[in-house]
Amino acid sequence: MAMSGARKGEEGVVGDLMYTVHQVGATLSFTEGLNAPPPADSPSLFVGYAASFWSMVAMPGVMFVIALLLVKR
Repeated sequence: MAMSGARKGEEGVVGDLMYTVHQVGATLSFTEGLNAPPPADSPSLFVGYAASFWSMVAMPGVMFVIALLLVKR
């Protein structure tokens, strides 16, 4: 996905990659939420919230590690 205002060089590539990873992750989590059956009770509701919380916490960390690996090359 090329963004019109993307910078040239490594920074532009890393930025585009991080943007694409974010968009794919957001699309998957939204689609997953649409297809998920409604929770039967409050513990399963809590598990769903906990899973989405940890996925939101982990996503920037994963993108940061990918960016570091690409920049170090």
